[in-house]
Amino acid sequence: MKPINEDYVSSGKASLLIDVSLHTLTRWYKWWESPEFEKPKDMAPLPKYVYRDRRRTKYFRKTDIVQLMAFKKDIGLKHRGAMADFNAAYQWGKRGNAILGRKDSSTVEVRKKIR
Repeated sequence: MKPINEDYVSSGKASLLIDVSLHTLTRWYKWWESPEFEKPKDMAPLPKYVYRDRRRTKYFRKTDIVQLMAFKKDIGLKHRGAMADFNAAYQWGKRGNAILGRKDSSTVEVRKKIR
């Protein structure tokens, strides 16, 4: 009998395979799934994930790891800064508040986009 999750890897394992932290992978999806943030048109999309257990762990098909690697490459090189406002509000703390203040924006405004 074939194991249930044989063709899938957990989000933790996927993050190890593409050499990013699980927190980074989670932020990518939070940003990507929010319709309020503008995404570059020619950016490699993030693959769909599924929940395969009661703990709601995200699982990816093993074949989708290549797509995650392409997104990592795009967000780091071709579209560097695409997540800047999002990261300033959610990751950078006081430094992010100062940066958003200079851009006539605020952490509160950016966080409202997520809700």
